[in-house]
Amino acid sequence: MFQNRLLRLLPVLFALVVTSLKLSAANLTAGTPTITLTCTKGTACSSKGTSTLAISAGTGYYAVTSPSVPWVQVTPLNGLATTTAGDNTLTFAASPAWTTLGSGLYTTTVTIASPGHTSATVTVKLQVNDAATTLQVRGGIGVLNPVPYTVGGTTPTMAITLLSSSSLPISFTTSISSAQTPAGVPAGWLTHTGTGLTTSNGIAYSWGTTLNFTPSTAALSQATAGDVLTGSVTITPAGGAAIILPVSIAVNAGTATVTQVTPPLVPLLSGTVPPGAVTMVLRGTNFVATTGSQKTKVFLGTSQISPDNVTVLSPTYLTVSIPYDNTGGVFKTAGATALVFGVNNSPTGTAAVGSTVSAGVTAAPIISTITSSSAYVAPVGSANPKASPYDIISIFGFNFCPLCTGSNSILVGAADATYGRYPTTLIPNPTATTTNKIQVTFSKPGTPATLLPGYLLFATNNQINVLVPGNLTSLTTSGAVNVQVGYDTAVPAAANNTSAAFAVDFAAKTPGIFTISSNGQGDGAITDSTTFALNTQAASAVAGTDTVAIFMTGLGIPDSAGTNIATGSPVYGTNCLAPLGAAGTSGAAPLGYLGTVLTPASVTSGPYVPGASYVAPTWTSIDGAVIRTAILQGNYPPCFINASKPTVTIGGQAATVSYAGFVGDAIAGLYQVNALVPAGAVTNAGTPEQVAVVVTHGAIASQSGVTMWVQ
Repeated sequence: MFQNRLLRLLPVLFALVVTSLKLSAANLTAGTPTITLTCTKGTACSSKGTSTLAISAGTGYYAVTSPSVPWVQVTPLNGLATTTAGDNTLTFAASPAWTTLGSGLYTTTVTIASPGHTSATVTVKLQVNDAATTLQVRGGIGVLNPVPYTVGGTTPTMAITLLSSSSLPISFTTSISSAQTPAGVPAGWLTHTGTGLTTSNGIAYSWGTTLNFTPSTAALSQATAGDVLTGSVTITPAGGAAIILPVSIAVNAGTATVTQVTPPLVPLLSGTVPPGAVTMVLRGTNFVATTGSQKTKVFLGTSQISPDNVTVLSPTYLTVSIPYDNTGGVFKTAGATALVFGVNNSPTGTAAVGSTVSAGVTAAPIISTITSSSAYVAPVGSANPKASPYDIISIFGFNFCPLCTGSNSILVGAADATYGRYPTTLIPNPTATTTNKIQVTFSKPGTPATLLPGYLLFATNNQINVLVPGNLTSLTTSGAVNVQVGYDTAVPAAANNTSAAFAVDFAAKTPGIFTISSNGQGDGAITDSTTFALNTQAASAVAGTDTVAIFMTGLGIPDSAGTNIATGSPVYGTNCLAPLGAAGTSGAAPLGYLGTVLTPASVTSGPYVPGASYVAPTWTSIDGAVIRTAILQGNYPPCFINASKPTVTIGGQAATVSYAGFVGDAIAGLYQVNALVPAGAVTNAGTPEQVAVVVTHGAIASQSGVTMWVQ
């Protein structure tokens, strides 16, 4: 009975309980029901918003239902809510997933539930904006820093591409600045291609706008390897900050090549020698003088020569000093290609690249150069020196006389006492059992060669002065003639004891005036023609009065054709003997200097018997002969007749020539030109002045720089 009554009461009790709970439930509310977030593409998004939770009465735990979208995150996800709103604050922020969204407005609802309480909702809105339009440089601001340029190469291409970051175009202006760096390179060397201006404006699009720049050729031509040309390009977009692009051109050396080494032969250093160095000259291309890593490196074989021993004088010319110790170093072993040179311009190069050149090491004589013994003018560039018949030349080089040392370092030639002819060999040690002989020969290029001996005036280990044979014309009247120095016991010297052939060009005339300083410059070897007093400031010639004698070489073959029979008082141009004649004959036939000469009674020395005839030696030429005045019988030595005599200017004024020919009692090849000093040779008569002297023969002038004193 009781149970039935209880069962009937349960529905009523449940209804009462439920009604009671509903009447006592609290509300969970969000203080800010709507949160708005904003993010912009291309930038980090830090947008967030907060909303405070509150329960109308009492307390209760809450939990955030996971949002249905990935782009929003809520913190904290759970907590205790009270009637005090500030105690429970929710933060709403964009999660990293927002970057996957396109531009636009996105909305979602976030639910916050609490058992026994009504739920709260917060609406979250996310506004995704496109990135702001900006100006960009493809490749970054360093695209023109540095730009490589090779000396002598093609002007470098310099360009940048500007981009709009969005589909919207953006306008801009440019300004170029290029400094005067390094010193000597003109400022303003960079301009816009085509306009030559340093400013411009334009519009950049999303697909790119290209700007081209051109460095000036003047700047590039003045820059050397190792230089860095610096500048900048400033790009200013509309409404934006300026973008500054550094600009630099790094000037690099081209590939170095070597084409020639001088001298091509160097002396062998055998035994114990004093330490020293040999300087070689290399010719080629793209040599760099810049100090540091860009400087041209020189290699001898596989070893680099110290940069301190390399001097670059031009892009095509450098010198290198090669030291050696007392064993002779790299010069102690003979060989035609004993020294192999190479070059490299690479800053990191450790070996020669490209071409190489070789030099030989030899014990044979080496000719390095040949000049006139009077003018000492070396040929320009690759031209050959010149030599004429009866010329006196100086040969410079090495190994001419290894035994010429100490008191025996200079060997002087002397005419033989009987007939007066200079020798064709000089012997450094005539008392030795086996004697080496210094000898000089002239020949025409080709095989077999006809050798003409040179007549030696003096010799050292490094220089020989020699008379060029007058019959050089038997070898050629044009073109080259080979000169060689031999040092051997045999005559002619064997090939392995003979220098390489050195070419000289034949010339009918090569006038050169001797000078007091013996270097071809300054006061000439000029005397008074009567007293033979040397011309000096204290003994200056009187303009318009004095006749001077100018001593020189290179006037060629005298063209006089006189006989050896005296015909009264000598007359220049009439009584000059012919340079040649029938040798070894007797009788009175007038056959020139080598013909029979009747010795006057006054001659009492040497082979000249008073009143007896003198039979000339059996020579075919007067090469190397001394013109003996004792047997001239009142005639002049071989000379140039009036119509062909050389001309002279003194102080720029023409002088009257009274004689031009060989010098009496001197070797055939030493010339004397007598000239009356012109009245207009000085500006202030009576005051000594140093004036220029020039002798011209066959349209060829003597060297410049020769002077004499005139008052």
